[in-house]
Amino acid sequence: MAGRGKKYQYTDEQKSEIVRLARLNCHTRTIALAVGMSEDTLQGSKDMQAIIHKNRALHRIGVREGQAEVAKGSGKSRATMLIWQGKNALGQSDKHDHTTGGEKIQVAPVVVRVDAEDLAELGLKADDIRPKTH
Repeated sequence: MAGRGKKYQYTDEQKSEIVRLARLNCHTRTIALAVGMSEDTLQGSKDMQAIIHKNRALHRIGVREGQAEVAKGSGKSRATMLIWQGKNALGQSDKHDHTTGGEKIQVAPVVVRVDAEDLAELGLKADDIRPKTH
């Protein structure tokens, strides 16, 4: 098996910038461009990938800490940004996706027909169950 060549030697400045950008949750491509190397070179280093993963995790922890801070009532001006970051960095969503075993559940509307007699048994009148319009 042919060797992959000489191991890339990162400068201290590159290492610091990689850590900083990973902690900002930048894409690997963006980090590579910022430090002046190819994405393949950056991805080829297991050590650097571990550093990137760790610092992206620290970013996500920071988002969660910020959300907890807002939930306690402080830092209200940052709430919108923390919601956005939660959706993008943590995969949080306003929408609920109901699934079972990876398959979406089909929810069918249920129509129940009742007559005046059925309503009377329940102590209700038709006016009691009609949707109110404003």
